[in-house]
Amino acid sequence: MKTVIAKGIKTTGKSKLIFCLTLLIMLPLSAASQSAPLKHSDFQLFWQEFREASLADDYATLASLTKFPLQVKGLSDEPLAANYKANEFKKIFPQLLTQVVYQYQDGKLTETTLKEVIRKKEKIAASPKETEIRVDQIKFKLIDGKWFLTRAYIGQ
Repeated sequence: MKTVIAKGIKTTGKSKLIFCLTLLIMLPLSAASQSAPLKHSDFQLFWQEFREASLADDYATLASLTKFPLQVKGLSDEPLAANYKANEFKKIFPQLLTQVVYQYQDGKLTETTLKEVIRKKEKIAASPKETEIRVDQIKFKLIDGKWFLTRAYIGQ
């Protein structure tokens, strides 16, 4: 007995079963591929992209992950040092990455750069309820369901 599955496609026995199984497998995959683009509501997913872009000096990607104007303050949260627009981002971000930062490690104060801090921090534990996260000298904020770099701190 032949069954018509779709116009012009006739199947018998095993081929009908294979066709149905293929549809069952492909439909969920097709729906998943048509879902909305990732909005970075999960900070770890955002951090992975931000980290990779920072380490690769990928300023275009970094700019897309930044809310402008980017606020840059002094280290002790002094009055605003500057607001940087998107076209100024490539000027300030390298300075942020190469600035010296101090951290306690094994009971000792160590000197490193922000870029090295980013390199070492592969994962960041963040609660799904958090809306602001600070990683050393950079601060991120969840805005309309998407994470952005919103503030940085720099030594004068």
